[in-house]
Amino acid sequence: MFHDLSLGEVEIGGNTRRELVTTVLQYGYTSVATDYVHSGPLAETDRSSIKPLDVSGLLSASSGIAESVKFHQKLLGVPADQPFRQYSRITVVVDDSAQAAALNSGNSVLRTYDIVAVRPTNQKVFEQACRNSEVDLISVDLFQRVPFRMKVPMVKAALQRGVFFEISYGRALFDARARKDLFSNAQVLQAATKGKGIVISSGASQAMELRGPNDVVNMATLFGLSTEFAKAAISKNCESVILHGVARKQAHKAAIILERVPAVSKEFLFAVPNVWDPLSVGTAKGSCLNLSPFVDAACKRDSVAESATKPENNEMKQKPGSCTKPDEGNQVENLNQKGSILSSTSKDTEAAFIPMVKLTSEWTEVGKKKGKKAKDKRPKGSPQVNKDTKKRKFN
Repeated sequence: MFHDLSLGEVEIGGNTRRELVTTVLQYGYTSVATDYVHSGPLAETDRSSIKPLDVSGLLSASSGIAESVKFHQKLLGVPADQPFRQYSRITVVVDDSAQAAALNSGNSVLRTYDIVAVRPTNQKVFEQACRNSEVDLISVDLFQRVPFRMKVPMVKAALQRGVFFEISYGRALFDARARKDLFSNAQVLQAATKGKGIVISSGASQAMELRGPNDVVNMATLFGLSTEFAKAAISKNCESVILHGVARKQAHKAAIILERVPAVSKEFLFAVPNVWDPLSVGTAKGSCLNLSPFVDAACKRDSVAESATKPENNEMKQKPGSCTKPDEGNQVENLNQKGSILSSTSKDTEAAFIPMVKLTSEWTEVGKKKGKKAKDKRPKGSPQVNKDTKKRKFN
């Protein structure tokens, strides 16, 4: 599953955000986080007002979007019943220690967001964020010269606490200077983390700054990440960030989270529920949406409309049940025959090696008894002279 945990600053409820979410959905991502960037001390007015969009309405209105979603899900191997999640996020720009100390689990404003990120602007704040700040992400502005050193001990301290580092690529796609600084700073961050604990997001403020998961993986390899770590940066690491946010919001230290799951029948008690989603921390309606019913309905409606416009061709019609399929029984039988041939070949090969090993062991035992070296120094194919009969024998 692929995730984009940062859509840039856009008007809440505006058409730009709707366009961004639609594009992310079409590219095959399974979750997205809308980011609110804030500078200065937090106030009660900074509580989250981000609400999930009605994605089902978008899919029902346009069959083209549904077709694109279905195509990319199949291309990326995403299950059709995978829910699409929408999260809220805040990125706090911090320039002094007092603001960094306020980023803790007791802050009621931060608890209204699913993901909390900090953007340090100097060395002291960066070290404090790595050691003490109770956040989910450390988002360094890599589009310019970083005004502090990302020391390895500080980076390791953050990773040990479950805090990840973020790389955004949106601005670098259209700004040559920002692209140069991004690649340089990302390689420094990769060297400090050794490729682990990195999350890659778009930070896009317009749809043109978004890229598909495979394009992001290819871009991440230019940062110095291996293919495995590049895929983890938009999949597993993002899920770890979301779960870290769940623990920050709903648990304190070693507390246990309990959620009530309604039981419909006895069989349901022992089955994995389809409705309950442990990663959906948003409480608003629509934060977790199963796309498959809407995608199938839109595609079906489009196919029915297309078939209604085409003229009927009686010659091309087939009788019900006349569609031929390959005989699966014959395929299995042929496969079993091939398997038996391979198994018999392997047995013959194994049997052919047994006498060779036997002769070698006997030769070794003879050599040990006579006090000679076990290695046969005669060249392969050389004649062997029998002292009793004076006749030559070949190996």
